[in-house]
Amino acid sequence: MKVAIIGAGIAGLAAGHEFTKRGHDVEIYEASDKAGGRGQLLNRPGTNDWADVGSQYFHSNYSNALRIIDEVGLTPKLKKIKGASRMFTGDGPEQSYLLSPRLPWMSPGGISGNLKVALYLAKLLLKNRSHTFAAEAGQTPYDNELAMDSASATFVQDHIVRMLTLIGGLSEPADHDVNMLQIYRLVKIILLTDYVSLEGGTATLHAELAKRANIHYNRPAKTLVTENGQVTGFELETGEIVAADHVVVAAHAPRAAALVPPEWEQEKNYLSSIEMPPAILVSLFLDCELEKDVWTYFLPFEDRDNRNNVTFCVDTHQKSPGNTPSGKATLQAWIISPQSEPLMGKSDDELGKIARHDIAKYLPHVDNHIEGYAVTRHQNAIPQSSTGHNERTLAFLDSVDQRHGVSFCGDYMSGGYMESALWSVERAVKKFTDQQGLKLAA
Repeated sequence: MKVAIIGAGIAGLAAGHEFTKRGHDVEIYEASDKAGGRGQLLNRPGTNDWADVGSQYFHSNYSNALRIIDEVGLTPKLKKIKGASRMFTGDGPEQSYLLSPRLPWMSPGGISGNLKVALYLAKLLLKNRSHTFAAEAGQTPYDNELAMDSASATFVQDHIVRMLTLIGGLSEPADHDVNMLQIYRLVKIILLTDYVSLEGGTATLHAELAKRANIHYNRPAKTLVTENGQVTGFELETGEIVAADHVVVAAHAPRAAALVPPEWEQEKNYLSSIEMPPAILVSLFLDCELEKDVWTYFLPFEDRDNRNNVTFCVDTHQKSPGNTPSGKATLQAWIISPQSEPLMGKSDDELGKIARHDIAKYLPHVDNHIEGYAVTRHQNAIPQSSTGHNERTLAFLDSVDQRHGVSFCGDYMSGGYMESALWSVERAVKKFTDQQGLKLAA
């Protein structure tokens, strides 16, 4: 059967892979001139160094991602990410401590603070046993609980809720309605798994899937086409109609909202309500190596009223040494929501100066070793998970399941992770297979 997919991000590429594997005729329509969505790579000029400037890594519990990586022959290129994080409590390296993923003792909290963290995490994990990446009915209690309200201790708020939201949601929890379900997922993903990189970069997976797919670039979709209540294809911005037995909408939520017919009020309201704030990444090319076995740097958590624009940095050489044969560090400064919104219109030079200014307070020696820089802007970064999001997702999926000829895939349904997107692909393939089975039985 003919399957047409809208969007060539990881959800669309994975959907193309899965439907093709099952013998269907698959075509992908991408609005831009390249595949991969947020999976992007940056080449350091004049070198064979590559850095991830979108999706950063995999986790050892990404079962669907690891399966697909194996199916396309990339498993030998997987490497465990080693090293610690340097956590700054004030200006300068002397006001910082190292945080190991295997022995997460946070020095500023002392015995009391670390005990509070341990009790908070134990209670969280014992109370909730749900699927990490799926949307499930049993998740409703945590779905409706505010994360910041769940942690009465300021130390727990700053060093668990805030830190995890910065890493996994690219946003400040004080300014976003983050729910406890999101924190539960982040604890299971970030604190209880290994980080895994892919030689060549995370987007190597996206590129490999794109090579195997039939993708039409610069072909933005305009709207779904329906006939007698069934989706029969979609109209492109050019006016051309793409007919298909099944359409997979794998665009990000705001774009998907524009594609659904106006009479699909529930679906449109759900998709339109999802926030995907921007993120800015300033990659500073250094002429030297930085601190050995330290791959992330977090700026102070305590000062909420005098925030830096840069929230944390990643040393791509320490993260993935195999991707940087020059041995030189590329230090990536992340500017995330809410600081990112007013800065999106700034020039690259202005953003480079902002990043250098913020980093100089904590790593003053870095400024003397910068050879150049590059700026990456993500207009729509990680979808946010506000209270009630899981419940709204289940209602959305129930409604979509009643509509024939269409599926929706994306990370926005269950947490904003790559594996969340792949769970939605798995669900879409099952829905399509089940519907075809019912037709044959009838």
